[in-house]
Amino acid sequence: MPTGTFATVITCIDGRAKRPLADWMKQRYGVHYVDLITEPEPDSALLRGTLWMLESVRQKLHYAQQAHHPTVLAIAAHYDCGGNTISAAVHHDQVRRVANLLATWGLNVPIVGVWLDEQWQPHIVCELPARGLV
Repeated sequence: MPTGTFATVITCIDGRAKRPLADWMKQRYGVHYVDLITEPEPDSALLRGTLWMLESVRQKLHYAQQAHHPTVLAIAAHYDCGGNTISAAVHHDQVRRVANLLATWGLNVPIVGVWLDEQWQPHIVCELPARGLV
């Protein structure tokens, strides 16, 4: 098993997001490795998520926490997430709402909302401090 610190990022199933997110997370948060949890359009899917979908993400997060003890969790959306046509402002709002949802799960790690623009540059939408069980 690798040694070093980990981050976990929930993002779209889109390979173009992997490298910019990993590089940015390493630079900004000093992590050595980034675990990706990929879901179709996670910023909107988690908000309207079925119980099955929410439980699936919870299990993946639980595994990441047990296996790697991430020091930060991020939810990331990008301008072309799912090829949809919703605006950046709507994505930003959804990312904030998902970050707040994740904060209620008692994960006890800081949570960051991230937006990747048309040039695949990450931007912080929100940052929430670590919270214990609620």
